[in-house]
Amino acid sequence: TGVIPPLTGLASLQFLDLSQNSLTGSIPAIAGLHALNTFDVSSNQLTGSLPSLDDLPNLGGFRATSNALTGSIPALSGAAQLGSYQVDQNVLTGPIPSLDGLAQLTVFSASNHDLSGPLPSVAGLSNLYLFDVSYNRLSGPIPSLADLTGSVGILLGYNNLSGAMPPPPAAQLAPGSSSLCPNQLTPQAN
Repeated sequence: TGVIPPLTGLASLQFLDLSQNSLTGSIPAIAGLHALNTFDVSSNQLTGSLPSLDDLPNLGGFRATSNALTGSIPALSGAAQLGSYQVDQNVLTGPIPSLDGLAQLTVFSASNHDLSGPLPSVAGLSNLYLFDVSYNRLSGPIPSLADLTGSVGILLGYNNLSGAMPPPPAAQLAPGSSSLCPNQLTPQAN
């Protein structure tokens, strides 16, 4: 229990796992913690917004699932080595930021929110194997999935997506871990 203290000045901090501790309050700033590789504050009672990921050149994993965080998902471009970003089951709103330049990204999971706007492009994300943005209010077409080359799970159900379904990814869809329904999609044109 308790709150997370400020992390400023912890220049050598590499791993921080405070998951499942009944922590309250907000997530302190982590921007500029150059050595930080893994940050996990999942399954607490944290409130406030997600922290900026600016100037985090070594951040590989960020996890803040199952809290009561509000606001929008910040830009992810400041964490070029980001491999996993998981913020499911909070109370987030607004659009999903661009995923451009995140070549190491394997997992992006932001389900069960009130996120809106279009899906971001997944072009260039050849390492992505899980993309879960189900149970939101996302709208517009599904972007091209052609660059996805590994076995992949794509969970887009329970949104307001529309338009023609894109051709399937080059990758094999992981059995039982992909869902596009329900949405307002039309069959792919020949």
